[in-house]
Amino acid sequence: MLVSSHRIDSLEGAARLWLEDVWTPVAFMRTQSGGTAVVWADIGHGPFEAPFFSATLEKRLASAPWFLAGIESLTVYALRRPGLPLTGIVWHMSRCGSTLARNLLAAVGGSVAISEPAIVNSFVKQCMTGGHTAESTGALRAALGSFVRADGDRLSHAYLKCTSWNVLIAKTMVECAQSAPGIFVHRDPVVVLASIVRGAPGWNRPESFLIGRYGIAPSADPLERTANILAAYLRAALDAQAHGICRLVAYSEIVDRFLDGDLPAYFGYEVDAPARERMLAATREHSKQPGTKFIPDDERKRKHAESIPGLRKLCDRVFGDLYSEVLLKSQASEGFEASPR
Repeated sequence: MLVSSHRIDSLEGAARLWLEDVWTPVAFMRTQSGGTAVVWADIGHGPFEAPFFSATLEKRLASAPWFLAGIESLTVYALRRPGLPLTGIVWHMSRCGSTLARNLLAAVGGSVAISEPAIVNSFVKQCMTGGHTAESTGALRAALGSFVRADGDRLSHAYLKCTSWNVLIAKTMVECAQSAPGIFVHRDPVVVLASIVRGAPGWNRPESFLIGRYGIAPSADPLERTANILAAYLRAALDAQAHGICRLVAYSEIVDRFLDGDLPAYFGYEVDAPARERMLAATREHSKQPGTKFIPDDERKRKHAESIPGLRKLCDRVFGDLYSEVLLKSQASEGFEASPR
């Protein structure tokens, strides 16, 4: 991804970081000497059309100048040249429509919506594995305050769509993001599990660093382990909702709540006629494959779920009352009724 011929000497990079407002922290890495460094690159301010930020980086880093600097550079840059403050955070339970939520936010006028940036994941993981020390939370605060670059009068809203496991430290993230409001997108665990079985995500390893959080226990069985982790996401979301830092949004409610429900006021955006047209266009496309028509898949996934031995029984045991509570607390604002997508 990084092209060596575009690399800038670290001393020159440090000087330019002091003088220029064009640099974005894109990754946190271990150096060969055993230290740590931040990768800074000039990737521009947007727009970032790709549903996942990694695709944007892969394209832009092919021609972008970059350099390495110490971890302290992140804090200094965030203070001297702060990025666009986050207007909202999207957490989710995986395979549940969160990319559609990201695409709807990206269609809002004057907004940028960045999905699962590596730099944020790095420092969230550092907080989770190294403890919520002043150093780790300070680095996360600096990352959240600098990874979306300001762009004159064009950008007024910045949204972060998280990787699913980020919700396990939702409260810390909100504290580090100047109390940005959040939502948690969820879907029937039966459907989510059926989808994950087709291609397990990286967080589902037996030695996962998630073990121990919100009741996640080790398990040799991949399906059992996945269900336990998803249940932890739901418990973490309920905890965040109880602390008033996020609202719960069901898959079937996404379109209605983002266009006509409570979320425009909650996230501070306006659905004017041009925005509505762009947002509706986003609902007609496959969320992860722009340009491809969206085909409802709920029925297909449910049929697939029924073909997986033990899945229904596992879901009843692990999720039972838990998901009923999530659905109950996902009720939208008074007078608003969601319709199925």
